[in-house]
Amino acid sequence: MMVTRMHTRGWSDISGEETTKIETSGKRQKSDVSSKPANGDVAKSPSKQHVPVAQKIIYDYDVDPYDYKDDTLTDAVMEMLKHYDIFRIFSFDIAQMRRFVNHVKLFYNPKNLFHNFKHVWGVLHLSFQILTHGGDKYLHSLDIFAIVVAALCHDIQHPGNNNAFELATASDWSKAKSYNVDAGILERHHATITQSLLNADGTDYDILVGMDASQKEHFRRQVALIILGTDMAKHSSILAEAQGYQRDASVPRSADETITAQTNGTQDNKNGTIEDSNGKAKSLKSSAASRKHFTIREVSCSQIAYDEAKPARRGAVDANDPESRLAFTRVLVHSADIGAQTQCTKVALQWMNRCYGEFRSQAEREEMLGIVTSPFLHDLKEDNKTFSAQHSFIEEIVQPLWEALSNFLPELTFAREQLLVNKEGYKKMLADYLSEKKSSELNSKSGKK
Repeated sequence: MMVTRMHTRGWSDISGEETTKIETSGKRQKSDVSSKPANGDVAKSPSKQHVPVAQKIIYDYDVDPYDYKDDTLTDAVMEMLKHYDIFRIFSFDIAQMRRFVNHVKLFYNPKNLFHNFKHVWGVLHLSFQILTHGGDKYLHSLDIFAIVVAALCHDIQHPGNNNAFELATASDWSKAKSYNVDAGILERHHATITQSLLNADGTDYDILVGMDASQKEHFRRQVALIILGTDMAKHSSILAEAQGYQRDASVPRSADETITAQTNGTQDNKNGTIEDSNGKAKSLKSSAASRKHFTIREVSCSQIAYDEAKPARRGAVDANDPESRLAFTRVLVHSADIGAQTQCTKVALQWMNRCYGEFRSQAEREEMLGIVTSPFLHDLKEDNKTFSAQHSFIEEIVQPLWEALSNFLPELTFAREQLLVNKEGYKKMLADYLSEKKSSELNSKSGKK
C-alpha cells in the first residue's frame, strides 16, 4: 500500500522562519510550528471533517507528535492495529490495548527532552510507515504486533543519558544480571521491564490473552530481540543484514497469509482458521506455510528471549521462515529509531534539537560529577559542533541504512531523498554559521583599530 506525504517542506521553505531551539532546561523557545487549536490537535480539513484525527495522522509520513495530545497519539496506536486487524486476529479488545499503552506511558519521563513517550510513538509511526510502504508483505500478524509493542517499549524508563554514563556512575542497572546477553545496559533494562509487562497474565492490560502458549513464547522473544537490537552497538550487524537483502531472492507472504484488514483473507489464529477469498473457513493445519508461522525452536524459556535470530539463509527476507522475519523486524524498528531525519525539515529539526539538548544535559551532569564518558557530548556547546555532528551522523549511520532499506523497499525512496535534503541543510547551516562567525570577528577587529 502506497502512502504519500501530506506535506513535505524543505530547507528553502523555512528560510526567514525561526527553527525550534530547545535548551537543556526543556523549555521550547521560538518555534516555526504553525498555530493550532488550543486542544493540541491539528485543525480538521473541511473536506474531511468526518475522519478522526488519529485515523488521518497514521498515514502522514511527516507527522510531528508534539502537535498532538498523548490521548490522540494513543488513539492513533489503536488505528494502526485496526489497520492490520490485530484485535480480531488475536482476540483481545481495544480497551485492553489502551490500558496497556497508558501503563507503558507511566514509565516514560516527560522531562526527558528526547527519550520520552513522544519519541517512542514517533518510532512506532515510522515503523508503521515502513510497513505500509512495502515492508508488511514479508511479515505475519504476530510480527507486526511485536513491532508495535517493541517500538512503544524500546526506551521504557529511559533515564535521559547513555550507556556509558550508566557504567561510569556504577548505576544499579549497570550491575543487573537479568540478562546473560551481549547488549547495552539500557537496552537490557528496557527489555526487562517490557518482559514483565508481557508476563502480566490476568491483568486488565494483558494483551496476550488471546494467544496460545507457543505464540506467547515466540512473541515475547521477538519483542525482546527487537528492543535489544535498538542498541547502537548493534548498528553494524543490523546494517550488514539490511545491505544483504535482495528483492529477487526474497519470499513474500503467500496468498493465504494476507493480513491487512483492507483485503480479503485474514487469519484467525485463536480459532485455528483462515478465511479464503470467498470467506470460507480453512484450517491452518492444512497449510504448511501457516504451520511455519508458529514454528518455535525447542529451547527453554530463559534462553528463547535472548538467542539471536538465525535465518535459514542470508541475503533475503523469507516470509516462510520465522527467524528471517524476526531479523527483518529488527532492521525495521532500528531504521525507524534513527529515521526521524527522513521526515520533512521542520520535524527533522525538532528531533535534532531535542536529541542534542539531551546530550548537553548529560554533559552538564558529567561536569558536575567530574567525569567524561563521551567526549563529543562536551563539544556541543557551539552550534557549529552540533551541525557538524548531525551531518556526520546522517552520512555515516542513517544514510547507509536507509539506502539499503529503500533499495529493498523502493516505495521508501522519497524518504531517502528527504534524508539527503536534510543532510545538505545541516551542511549549509554549518557553512552559514562559520561565515557569520568569521564576519563578526573581522568586524570586531576593524572596530578596535
